[in-house]
Amino acid sequence: MSQANIPNITPTITITRDQAINLLLSSIALEELGLSHILNAEGEKLQYVLGTIPGVSQPATIDELLAVNQSVINTLQAAMKKELLLQSKLDSVLSAPAMFGPTGATGLTGATGPSGGPPGPAGATGPTGTTGPTGLTGATGAIGITGTTGATGTTGPLVTSNNADIGFVGTFVTLNSPVPLNVNYSLNGADIAHTAGSTDISLAQNHTYHIVYSFEGVPSIGGGLQALLLLNGLPVAGSDALNSFASNPNPEVAVGVSLITTSGVAPSVLQVNNVTGQSVTRVRIVILEVS
Repeated sequence: MSQANIPNITPTITITRDQAINLLLSSIALEELGLSHILNAEGEKLQYVLGTIPGVSQPATIDELLAVNQSVINTLQAAMKKELLLQSKLDSVLSAPAMFGPTGATGLTGATGPSGGPPGPAGATGPTGTTGPTGLTGATGAIGITGTTGATGTTGPLVTSNNADIGFVGTFVTLNSPVPLNVNYSLNGADIAHTAGSTDISLAQNHTYHIVYSFEGVPSIGGGLQALLLLNGLPVAGSDALNSFASNPNPEVAVGVSLITTSGVAPSVLQVNNVTGQSVTRVRIVILEVS
């Protein structure tokens, strides 16, 4: 099975804070995909020992079945712990503090105090061997008053508080049609809206959204999975999720990433389109408003 990866980067890069948050969200999505592969492998292990996979001629004994069952339980327990860590990581990323607002104006500098008085007169020259007294030193001028500090600027808005985690679980095979998303894992903020079971995700106008989605299914022999995002019914350039290496009817996963900017006077409609009409069993889409 193929494995998704994040975009290639070199050691000498400069990324913004928003880009760092986007990379963290992408890493969480990729870890979730890795767990789905592990769980699928455990399911195939059970199919093998139960004899439901073609080619197994001798069934397993009761002791072997119990041993394999315990192995699967141990793997599921480890996967549950990993899910808790990923949930904590996602919460930390989504609750990252916003950039600070503009700095307040600098206060005025106080006036400089006047210089000290002139040096006193030189003492008279005494007789040979005796030095005259030193003149008095002038008084030091007063120190000027320091200007007051400007007020602290207000904190900027937390744009990343608008986010969503939406999915589909079931079977969907309709060619070149949007997938009905039937699970709302989380919806935060007022700029992203969705009704469970609907194909449409509403995005508020005049904002930029970072989107990562996975597309999982069981293609036919020689087929492959392909999906893309639609914005107001039109394909989003560069949003394709493609896996064209399927050679047998086993679960496959395709991953897509996109950056969308909405405009106009009304909210935009976002959809996940099943391009090839293969059997889709699971979709997961994570949306983050970045500006």
